[in-house]
Amino acid sequence: MFNPPRLYLMILLLVPGMACAAWTGIAAFVGEGESDWRFDSGTQQATLRHYGLHIEEKSDVDLRIGASAGQFSLRLRDPLDLSPSEKFDGQFLSIYLRWPITLTDNLKLHSLFNYQFNTANSFSDTDLEDDEIDWSEASLRLGLGLGIGRLSIEPFMLLRSIDGDITSSGLTRRFELADDQNYGLILDYRVEPNAYIRLASGLHQRDSFYLGLVTEY
Repeated sequence: MFNPPRLYLMILLLVPGMACAAWTGIAAFVGEGESDWRFDSGTQQATLRHYGLHIEEKSDVDLRIGASAGQFSLRLRDPLDLSPSEKFDGQFLSIYLRWPITLTDNLKLHSLFNYQFNTANSFSDTDLEDDEIDWSEASLRLGLGLGIGRLSIEPFMLLRSIDGDITSSGLTRRFELADDQNYGLILDYRVEPNAYIRLASGLHQRDSFYLGLVTEY
């Protein structure tokens, strides 16, 4: 069974210098997105819904070191095939580096590098044996944030790659992301001095949506 506190403890032991630090930020989030995955047999559409928690620690130079964990549901389908979609339920774990650089009082340059591992099993009333899917994902997001009162607006560019496989009855199908570039917009609304609501949307080819509730200490 998925156990976020146990995963967080593993991250603390793996990242030097974090085990004795107090977390300076925590966020709960939900999201949904679509992307095209390229298999040897052709391209399939992946629809991913997820939720989880971020926790992070700020260094002396404002570099944030964080971790995320949560659960997701995945649906894979071939737009040109009428056969039923493949459905999976699973968990994810990631470690990320986030570095906001202040340019002026109202302008910041944002960068975030994230490495994430995902694992899941299929669910079906007819399958006698579960299929297993695993993939790793690396992404780099660059954005420019403009603060206007309580509101921050950040257009961003995202570079992303995935590498994974699906194992079924001893057979393995490998896949990768069909398009590794995306762009979108992040809106932060500060409801308190140390808390804000985040809305994010990807706009390139496939829409994505993200909602986060963030508290800073």
